[in-house]
Amino acid sequence: MAGNGSQCPSRRNDNTKTIASQTPQPTPREQRTAGNLPLPVPKVRSGTATRGVGGTVHNVANYIIHENFNQNNFDNDIALLQVDTPFQFSDSVQPISLPAQGEATPVGTQAVVSGWGVTVNGGTEYSSDLLYITVNIYSDSDCNDKYYADYGGLFVGDFCAGHAEGGIDACQGDSGGPLAAGGKLVGIVSWGDQCALPDRHRGVHTGQLL
Repeated sequence: MAGNGSQCPSRRNDNTKTIASQTPQPTPREQRTAGNLPLPVPKVRSGTATRGVGGTVHNVANYIIHENFNQNNFDNDIALLQVDTPFQFSDSVQPISLPAQGEATPVGTQAVVSGWGVTVNGGTEYSSDLLYITVNIYSDSDCNDKYYADYGGLFVGDFCAGHAEGGIDACQGDSGGPLAAGGKLVGIVSWGDQCALPDRHRGVHTGQLL
């Protein structure tokens, strides 16, 4: 989460699966894409709000990359990971529902995004604590207008969330973090052009969850 100068896995109800984002250009929120996932796939840590400390570490037994993931333009930036030991639900580990197929989140909806990313635009140090912010869902037309000149617009299923006035935003290192609204996982942090700048490109989220 970043200011302009100043993950917590998201799961289906099956307690062995977690949804993950890949990382697109131009400004990756992480440093991996579906096309170059390291083998073995990294472990998943659940049940802690401190980066790399505490909770339970799960080995990844299997993973499925979206069948239409495009390595060249990073369309369909999503994968499904299956861990070898089930998540144990508790006060700090809970599943989250998915929207119905074809269900869109209304423009103007306030959603919560969380992650351990950098806290300053252009920064290099990740947060040690899980942070969250509230952002607004923007229309596809508004988002396409912002991204068209430099990137040719958005792909089908992608959408933007943020603040027109800037100030707070998801940022590098937040890729794969959940965007939640109304008790549902409505998106996954994917990419963006810098972070938290006023009247600039808002953060892009993958909405292809099914």
